[in-house]
Amino acid sequence: RQSGDRAFVLYPSEDSITASELLEAARNSAKANEKCDDNERQRERPWLPIIIDGTWRQAKRMHKDLEGLPHVRLSNVRGNSQFHWRRQTEEGRISTVEAAAFLLEELKCELEANTLRRGLGLLNRALECQCHYDGFATGPPPPEPSARKRAAQKHRLPKRPPGLRSSDL
Repeated sequence: RQSGDRAFVLYPSEDSITASELLEAARNSAKANEKCDDNERQRERPWLPIIIDGTWRQAKRMHKDLEGLPHVRLSNVRGNSQFHWRRQTEEGRISTVEAAAFLLEELKCELEANTLRRGLGLLNRALECQCHYDGFATGPPPPEPSARKRAAQKHRLPKRPPGLRSSDL
C-alpha cells in the first residue's frame, strides 16, 4: 500500500500522461504536503513503474488489469529500435528494455538509462556472434512458413542484417 501512489504503468493508453507530467504532479503534491511531518512526506519515496513485457497484443490485454493505476507514455522516443533481432510491424516501435531506458531518461535517471542501453548493446553483439554458428548457414534450408505466417510477414518491416543499426542508415 505504501507504494500505491507512486506506482504507474508504462503504457500509451488514451488517458496516459507523460513522465514529466507525472513528476510535476508529484512536485505539486509534495508542496501541498509541506505541512506534514517528514515521515508522511512522499517526496523521497521511489517510483514503482510497472513495465509490461510482451507483444503489443499481449500488452493490450495485460494493461486492462492495471487500469486503476496511472498510465504513463514516453515522449522522448527517437528513431527505430536498436534491438534488430526482432522485426517490428510499425516504425518507431521499440523493445521493452529500450522503453525502460527512455522512461529512466525522462525520470532524470541518466546513469541507469545508459546502463540499460549498454546491456542491450552487449546482447546485440552476443547475438551477432551466435548468428555465425547458425545451422541454417550450412545445414538444410528452413521449412516453408505457413500461409498465416506469410500473410503476417507482408505487414512487417524488413529485418535489418546483423551489425546494421538505424544510425547506420
